[in-house]
Amino acid sequence: MKRIAAFLFAFFNRLMFAFDSLILVLIVGACFWLKNLQQILWLEAGTLGLFTLLFLLTGRWAARRSLAVGTVRRGSPQEKDADKVLRIFSLAEWLLEMLLYAMLGFFIMSFFMFDGRFGFWLHNGLLAALCIGLYCAERWLGRVRKQRGYGEYGL
Repeated sequence: MKRIAAFLFAFFNRLMFAFDSLILVLIVGACFWLKNLQQILWLEAGTLGLFTLLFLLTGRWAARRSLAVGTVRRGSPQEKDADKVLRIFSLAEWLLEMLLYAMLGFFIMSFFMFDGRFGFWLHNGLLAALCIGLYCAERWLGRVRKQRGYGEYGL
């Protein structure tokens, strides 16, 4: 429960005070600009698919690099490699947050997009399933990070 609370706190903190929330504004603006529901759904599938693909590639890259570098002591020659691995993990977490922002934007727009109940509930059910997948991906990334000795860095 602490992990969910920390994740939600970081999400709302970034949503309120960071430049990254621009993606939410862009999605809402694009949905109002596009007139056809099919175009909006293609935009949604493309955006969420792109962020998911980028996260999968970055997560695998972080897992491979962390396995290759291993645990490093402070002041050792491999410390620069470990810093690169930490940056890759941070990039993967940032991509997860971007996926969450995109999902939030499309969830908000679903209230305006759909006329019928079936489409609305189907769309939001699929977004909920993706949100569960996002939670599992965040847990997987945290588990890999801790197993390889990069967990709770800087806290």
